[in-house]
Amino acid sequence: MLKKAGVFILIAVFVLSIAGSAFAAPSWLEDGSKKIPPGQLKKIEEGKYKQTGPPAFVLQKQKKKNMRFLENHQVKICGRELVSDLPPVIKEGRTLIPVRAVIMGLGAEIDWDKEKGLVTVTKGDITIEFYIDDVVFYINGKKHELDIPAQLISNRTFVPLRYLAEALGKRVKYNDKKDEVTIGDDILKYFKIGGIDVLDFDDIVVDDPEDDDEKGAVLNVSDFKDFKGIDIKALDEKNTSVFVYLNDLDNEIDEDELDELPLENGDVIIVKAEVVEKDEDGDKTITTCYYKVTLKGKPSAAFIFKKPYGLVETEKNISGFSLTVKNVKNINEDTQLRYLMEVTQGDLEGKIIKYGDSDEERAFMIDDGEAYFGPSSGFTLDDLPDLTDEDGVTIPFTVLNGLDEGIYRFKISIVEIDGDPLVTSKEFTIKVYPDL
Repeated sequence: MLKKAGVFILIAVFVLSIAGSAFAAPSWLEDGSKKIPPGQLKKIEEGKYKQTGPPAFVLQKQKKKNMRFLENHQVKICGRELVSDLPPVIKEGRTLIPVRAVIMGLGAEIDWDKEKGLVTVTKGDITIEFYIDDVVFYINGKKHELDIPAQLISNRTFVPLRYLAEALGKRVKYNDKKDEVTIGDDILKYFKIGGIDVLDFDDIVVDDPEDDDEKGAVLNVSDFKDFKGIDIKALDEKNTSVFVYLNDLDNEIDEDELDELPLENGDVIIVKAEVVEKDEDGDKTITTCYYKVTLKGKPSAAFIFKKPYGLVETEKNISGFSLTVKNVKNINEDTQLRYLMEVTQGDLEGKIIKYGDSDEERAFMIDDGEAYFGPSSGFTLDDLPDLTDEDGVTIPFTVLNGLDEGIYRFKISIVEIDGDPLVTSKEFTIKVYPDL
């Protein structure tokens, strides 16, 4: 009997010792630990622990599915480390990114439709649509195919990195030696023109800056008065040489001239960056990257509209209207131009309006809510240089056969012949009172 009791006691002690070791906090949970294995618990305060990295069961599934997580420092967006609680995944040789974290770093916006399983990414005039578990995706409505579908991993949306980044005009590079993925630029810290950082502009990186088919980026400038200066800095200044050219590669700008360099409409700025890298044997390799930006003046003008005071309903001709156009900027002097009136409120259909001085009086008729006016063959700023100064050009109007009671709104544009409006006024308003 005593022997049996002794056996039971020994068994109980053995079981308790195993349970104690199983439930005791492992050494890596104690304060002062240097490294916590992925998928384990981190002690954040007395009696409380926090999950770090993917859960252990997720890590086990990764190995079975030929999938591994990268660490945040292995992914750089425009020279900055990725900030995300769940880093990118390399699966079947393809890099998938947690779309929300990466997209925010690229200045884009994201929308998630859970019912449709649809991820929509937008930046400017680019719209990209991915469907979960589908190899089909769309760029501005045009169908494309992936070699690995967008998918949910640990309840987060992941999409193929290269397809998304390139659709947004960003380069993707993978460094085998460092096991790093770079999205966007990894050479320059900033590239400022007239104080505006253009480094993140679409299509700024080109292979051949002298190839006319590679337009590079475009910087729209409203006013070139006092617009000057180029400021550029490399991420690794010690191993990177930067050269700046104006309009072609034969015109290099000295570094001490960059700060005060005057810039004009149509200027093309080319930057060549050479990065020197050494391998383990001390052998050097030079990587050359080109950036290209064209300065394009954003057309602008001032429009001043005047009308008679106290307009009342009438069938008589109404004079006293005028439009002054002045301070026209950033339109080529030899571009053929006309004016366009667009009615935004009120019924002016078929209304005939005379304009110009008595010795050069012309007329136009509102048709389908709009009318072009000015010489039918067009005019240029060379023809009317006063349009560019403070006084401008004033055009008198007479509305034939009067106006009915109501409110009328319209706007005026300067347009290129057979082209879109170059610059448009605000809306002008005419209020006509009833004839009492």
